[in-house]
Amino acid sequence: MSEKTGPSKEADKQNFHSRDFRWKCTNCEMLLGFISHDCKTVRIKYRDLYVAVEGGDVACTCRRCGKVNVLKQNAPTKDFLEKREY
Repeated sequence: MSEKTGPSKEADKQNFHSRDFRWKCTNCEMLLGFISHDCKTVRIKYRDLYVAVEGGDVACTCRRCGKVNVLKQNAPTKDFLEKREY
């Protein structure tokens, strides 16, 4: 079996569209993680660290600028993501 490499593999990555929402830093717009399409799970991945959170407040410190970004459990996450200005 050969694994895809080169331009074809890169094109596949660029054409991939997730149903999940991107969670970006409100200060520098660095990608912090992903929020599931049903807004129930937050996934944060960095190198060999992978965290999935379901329920509760989530705070993530931006690795680029140091700002603490918070998602509140009772806040309307989907509305927040759709109406937010970058």
